[in-house]
Amino acid sequence: MADQIVFLVHGMGHHAEGWHQPWVKALAHAYNRYPAMQSRAFETRFEFVPVSYDPIFRGIVEGWQSNAQALAAAGITGIGAKLTRWLKDAGELKDNFAWTHAADVLLYRLFDLAQGNVCAVVAERIKTTITAAGPGARWSVIAHSLGTSVLHDTLARMWANDSVWARDHRARLIAMVANVSRILERKKDLPAGVVGDVLASPVRPGVASNYFLNLEHALDPFIWPRRFHPFAWPDAATLAMNPPRYIHSADPDVLGRSYVLDHIHGANVHDFEHYLASPKAHVPLFRMLLGEDEFIPAEDERRNRDQFPQFGKLGEDLAIRVKLELEEIGVHEDMGWDDLGALWKKMAKILRDLK
Repeated sequence: MADQIVFLVHGMGHHAEGWHQPWVKALAHAYNRYPAMQSRAFETRFEFVPVSYDPIFRGIVEGWQSNAQALAAAGITGIGAKLTRWLKDAGELKDNFAWTHAADVLLYRLFDLAQGNVCAVVAERIKTTITAAGPGARWSVIAHSLGTSVLHDTLARMWANDSVWARDHRARLIAMVANVSRILERKKDLPAGVVGDVLASPVRPGVASNYFLNLEHALDPFIWPRRFHPFAWPDAATLAMNPPRYIHSADPDVLGRSYVLDHIHGANVHDFEHYLASPKAHVPLFRMLLGEDEFIPAEDERRNRDQFPQFGKLGEDLAIRVKLELEEIGVHEDMGWDDLGALWKKMAKILRDLK
């Protein structure tokens, strides 16, 4: 048995069986770059458990597609015909960004039943896995994109509804990659006792977890509307810990180390593997997972940072073009979740044009 269970919570988009394997591969590749950690094999330290909620969304949109196709076959006309044309391809997975990505976020934000079912599925996966592992099981969770909002809302519900269990099974690390939890937060019409405000809920270091890591990329357009960047927490004692119990990649840590992510290895800077490729992302992640700073000595971190290419295989010319395209999207912090439609459209065009 591995030392620690690490749950992986995916973001928007279709996630078929085995979706988590590229994540694990990226993490293993990063782990093997640091000699100080090689006394133990990667597989003996971590057991990765994928947490999938995508089938809930797929079931909804496939139902819409089926109903729309039936209506179309019946010869419906007028505004009904326009609506059914829009819904007829809802369940298609190939080259269908609006329904495989954007719809997930809209369904989660707008439909109480979808959000409740998603949180229930994620909570059950976490609880049953930890319970089966036995007393004292160590666990952490890494969430990406829409998964950061799902994870926050799930843990907030667990603290409200299963507070005794939650207190007895605090996570070692909550890692949020491309955090969109603030833009999707809901502060009204929540179940009793649930705190939807992500800056006021128990999902923070010292309460829901020992460590909290927030990773953001300077050019990732999805994180900037209502950006997650708390100033009121955690407290000074938590910040003073080494390794720090809380790291936000936009800020230097207590030792003055910077974790600002700005590399460009592809057009999709929002991608999980793109984030984790950088030492500025995976070094604090492994330090928090393992809990000992000496597992990755400062000189090893410095060497890997120096050797990490800013543009990777993409090349400088294309990387600069990607940078300019992303900067021209025009994202700002006053945007709301309902502005995401235009943002998705612009991002999809960039990805299509730069293939």
